[in-house]
Amino acid sequence: MKKTKLLAFSLFVLFTTMSGFSQVYNTNVKQEREEVFTADERDNIQVWFKEQTDNLGLNAEKRRAYENVLVQNLNTMYHITDKDKKYSDEELKSKFDEQVMKINKEVESILTKEQYNKHQKSLQRIQKAFHNRVDGNTKKIIDLDEQE
Repeated sequence: MKKTKLLAFSLFVLFTTMSGFSQVYNTNVKQEREEVFTADERDNIQVWFKEQTDNLGLNAEKRRAYENVLVQNLNTMYHITDKDKKYSDEELKSKFDEQVMKINKEVESILTKEQYNKHQKSLQRIQKAFHNRVDGNTKKIIDLDEQE
């Protein structure tokens, strides 16, 4: 139960951070930026991701291991949008993608092939949403009800 709460809190921090950067520095030029995700989108993504994790059907031991991998990597994801890094949009997306690949590699040995495929689809949807928003797409960025 504590791990689930920790995971939920960590996901909250991740999506708050991704939404919280309002300015991105590109070389010597300061550019204004909208939040990556709105508060409602962050809330919906958090609930959706928890549901996706529940749908993996992990036993208690595997769930702890899976959540540990996520929590351990969220700190790095948290800092991707730090203003002092001065990442361009392409660098932001690349750094996010690198972290997703790292998570995928680490959870692959924990999950069955079917669970891993579900996990990948979930992260791909969040990854796509992040890319779309960094690219300036202000339309609905992720349809969490959509079945893939």
